Parts: sequence; structure tokens; C-alpha cells
Amino acid sequence: MSPSTPRIDTHQHHIPEFYKNALASVGVHGSGENPWAKWSVELALDVLDRKGIAATVSSISSPGVYFGDVAFATKLSRDCNDFSARMVADHGSRFGALGVVPLPDTAAACREVEYALDTLKLDGISLLTHVGNAYLGQPVYDEFFAELNRRKAVVFLHPV
Repeated sequence: MSPSTPRIDTHQHHIPEFYKNALASVGVHGSGENPWAKWSVELALDVLDRKGIAATVSSISSPGVYFGDVAFATKLSRDCNDFSARMVADHGSRFGALGVVPLPDTAAACREVEYALDTLKLDGISLLTHVGNAYLGQPVYDEFFAELNRRKAVVFLHPV
């Protein structure tokens, strides 16, 4: 890549305070074995500037939104997607964003895909490789993947 070619980071995570607080309410205090990193839009922009990165495509950090309670996951997905849309609206030349969905509830996930892509105009959907103990290849997710396919949605598959 030549020095004049803009760099785009296609894998960055945002970790807003409301997300950390929501996960703390279910006993989650970090991603994997690591505590939450300090994060803000301003810090993310500073990293982009220091590293010479023109823009990034961001998604909510693992471990996602589902911890055994579909209603919790549905509300948190909506809050995360609304936050992502505001971040893009405020800094559209620097941020793109991928939505999150409340799997394992495929009907709720399909509704959130519609909201994230059609209403909020997010750039795609970020999925974790498994939800609870179920990997994404299970037949229970066929309807959901058919909806993503019908929309020709961009999907980022994140390992967990």
C-alpha cells in the first residue's frame, strides 16, 4: 500500500459505557479473559489519527448481547444499534458500523436486521460464531440466514 492510499480498519470494536453497564448487570466485566478496555469515540478517533487510518468499520465488542435472556438481548441490540447509528451520523467520514442482533431469537433478529439496515442504514451485521452453546450452522438459524441472503447483507463473522 502506498503512503497516499487511505487505510481502512475493518475490525474495530466500540465499547460504550451503557454496554459495559448492561453486561455488568449480568456478571460480565470484560471480553474473554480481559477486562474492558477504556473506550470512547474521542479515544477511537485519536487512535485512527495516530495510526494514519482514514476510517474504521466498528461493531460492538464480544461477548455480544445474549446471556440467556432474549428480552435483555433484544433491548441491548437496539440500544447498541442506535448508538452505532449516532456515532456514524456524528463522524460519518471516519466510522462505518455493523449492527448486532438478538440471536438466538431468529424472529427478533430478523426484525433487528430490518431496523439496523433499513432504518438506521448501518453497513452490515456482525455475528459471533456461536450464541450460547449453538453454533451458527444450526438449522434453527436458517430463517435468519435466508433473510440476510435475501437482503444481500454484508456480514462480519467474529470468532468467540
